[in-house]
Amino acid sequence: MSRVLVVGNLTIDDVVLPSGETRMTTLGGNSVHAAAAVVTAGLAALLADLATRGVGRLLVEGGTELGALPEWFAKSTTAARLGTPDALNVMIFSVHGDTSYGTFTAFLHAFGVPWAIVCDGAVYQFGTGKQQVFEQVLSAGVDDSDLQKAVDRASAGESASFSDLRDLGENSGIFTLAEGWDAATESLEAYVNLIAPGQLAEAATVVGRSKPRQGWHVASATGCPNAVDALYGKLLRRLGVT
Repeated sequence: MSRVLVVGNLTIDDVVLPSGETRMTTLGGNSVHAAAAVVTAGLAALLADLATRGVGRLLVEGGTELGALPEWFAKSTTAARLGTPDALNVMIFSVHGDTSYGTFTAFLHAFGVPWAIVCDGAVYQFGTGKQQVFEQVLSAGVDDSDLQKAVDRASAGESASFSDLRDLGENSGIFTLAEGWDAATESLEAYVNLIAPGQLAEAATVVGRSKPRQGWHVASATGCPNAVDALYGKLLRRLGVT
């Protein structure tokens, strides 16, 4: 049974299922209140989930990831060897945008729950006016000297390539399928369109506007890509499953 969160004249319907799955979201009222309420609903689901023990929690950016990644992970050769997310109780949560990783990470860190992040490429870039993903993790209270050094170098005006920041992030639990931070390559949707051209558009005609449903539709119709299989292996190692 789904939950409904009402904030003033805002209703968010089918945001979170007891399993942690996110479904179609209907927003009304002020958009700022809408964003805050979606994050609040996600945190409420995360709190409820903490009673269920498992190897850790995976934070993803949005609905497409929430629909596609669990389906692909379950089909992977890594899952055949080590276990599916369901079998290992690796719960996957959407943070609903690339500025909310810090909020969710702080929550998990405070409870001592192992975590990993899968984000798009744009949030690796410094100086965009939004908090970079390393800054978000540090703001969550995580003590990580490597991330802090990267932030300090950026503050001093030193530049770093996307690949260097991506590799550094992996050592601290931050992962991506992106090959860059430019608009053409930074999102999971761009990755899906690269490995399964036209299938997201087709999914939209079949399942409607819901990003989780679109992601699931594409992943259910395709095998697990090698890069996603490798990503799942890295995530499990981060969470202590080897």
